[in-house]
Amino acid sequence: MCRWLVYFSGSGIKVLMADLVTRPSNSLIHQSRYSRRFLPFLTCSKKESRERNFHINGDGFGVAWYDDESPRYGPCVFTSTKPSWNDRNLGRIAQHIRSSCIFAHVRAASADSGITDTNCHPFKFGNLLWMHNGAIAHFNEIKFSILRIIHKTTFQYIQGTTDSEYAGALFIHFLPNHDPTLPHSLSTMKTSLFLTISTLISLSAISLSPNSSILPSSLNFAVTNGLEVLATRYRDHTTEDPPSLYYSTAKQVNLKGGEGEEEESINGKGSNGNKTNRCMTTSSRIEWEQPGEEERPESVVIASEPVTRDSEKWHLVPKNNVLVVDRNNGVEVESIILPAVDIESLWRGGEEEGGGGGFGVERSEGSRGEENGIDVFNPWQNSPMIRNGLL
Repeated sequence: MCRWLVYFSGSGIKVLMADLVTRPSNSLIHQSRYSRRFLPFLTCSKKESRERNFHINGDGFGVAWYDDESPRYGPCVFTSTKPSWNDRNLGRIAQHIRSSCIFAHVRAASADSGITDTNCHPFKFGNLLWMHNGAIAHFNEIKFSILRIIHKTTFQYIQGTTDSEYAGALFIHFLPNHDPTLPHSLSTMKTSLFLTISTLISLSAISLSPNSSILPSSLNFAVTNGLEVLATRYRDHTTEDPPSLYYSTAKQVNLKGGEGEEEESINGKGSNGNKTNRCMTTSSRIEWEQPGEEERPESVVIASEPVTRDSEKWHLVPKNNVLVVDRNNGVEVESIILPAVDIESLWRGGEEEGGGGGFGVERSEGSRGEENGIDVFNPWQNSPMIRNGLL
């Protein structure tokens, strides 16, 4: 499993990328090789926690951000197959990039997924960013089934071989007009995200022979259009937990220089020259100014593992829930209620021109509507599932 981090400020407060990704004492870069698995509030066993949250994430990394040119060119993405702690360019650019919306990811590749730039998260789809922590069960068996759904709509967006990018293309497929360059509302993106999760689970269930065991999938997804953020923590198993996911809200974020502190190291040496599993690193600590009871937060940080050690300022996203952050920094945690999908209908839709019939959910005839001044097709607007509160 991987590690990722999101910073978002609907108030437009730009933070220096280094202040979250490289400098804090438990930054994402530290987590990629020094991870002590600081996972407060988890109730699963240590064995299960180790299986869902890897100690080393050295199979590449990526950072992405929105800036003043993003409305024209989309977000900027920088990826590398180097371990994040061993790439000088990451440290260089992180000290100069400020943004109100940042995605960062360190990767632990699955056994059948190559270590290439095209397989490094975050993935850019038009104006959207997408990343994943987890694994889609039986991906090799269901890959062709995904292609049958999306091959006329969003297959062209896939550049690599990961299950994560295929899931992202499926998410784009479920958007109105299958177009990630159009503005889409938060509710529309949430509907597409739930359809994506439901479809992946359904495909895994039907892909195996009757005597085969169905393995669960871990689907911790993050997606943003630069104006809102959705982050899921999901695993389709009755007792097993997904990988960890936390969030913290702040009125203001300040980073203060700190003294060197002990961090785990693979090849460190002690003062006597003997090998040890500890070394000293100069780090920084983040101080949050927490919003008052009547105040909205000005920024939100979402992370696989907290980047600070003060657990009281972090909240664990419950299993099978989605974190919804709107453009006004409103934060809601909602249960994921998956819609039923008809895989045969999805396949038939994928074979039609444009894949327009490929939603495979119970719905009445769609209608057109205005969204940010742009006329877009909304296949969900008259859906009985929405009217009944299922979506």
